[in-house]
Amino acid sequence: MQQVGQSPLLDPFLCLHKHKNGMVSPNYGVVLYYYPRLPAVIPIHFNALGRPDAWGSKSTMMSLLYVSIGLYGVFTLLGFFVQYVNYSVKVTVENAVRLYPLARLMTESLKLEILLMLLYTTWGMIQVAIKKANGLSGWLLPVFLVVLGISLIYFISATLKAQ
Repeated sequence: MQQVGQSPLLDPFLCLHKHKNGMVSPNYGVVLYYYPRLPAVIPIHFNALGRPDAWGSKSTMMSLLYVSIGLYGVFTLLGFFVQYVNYSVKVTVENAVRLYPLARLMTESLKLEILLMLLYTTWGMIQVAIKKANGLSGWLLPVFLVVLGISLIYFISATLKAQ
């Protein structure tokens, strides 16, 4: 809840909400801009080193866009129904005012992280398809998993402290 006199810029939920909303639009724009320029066959899977190891139709690019839009929708809905999230602590009337905003912030954070990863993956697939790159960074998956892990550890520990 925003208190009187508190700047909306200092509210982490509002900041994340505004910034992650901008993550679907670039993905959509990148796909729509490059789609007509893509060859009929594009890389659709990358090995652990980031090199393409499977190729398929360029329509797969649209599937990746639909996945990002779908995940955006699921995480947005989840943010509205945080009272149904499985908490690691017992939720009471007293601690719900601390736990629910924390859960909402967690869903927004995870949404942003996942949308950024999908945006990077989409951009990388396009760059490989148009021969401007040889593959994705081999660090993509490890960095993504570490970032998600740090977020989850932070929010689980914050939940335990907020009980």
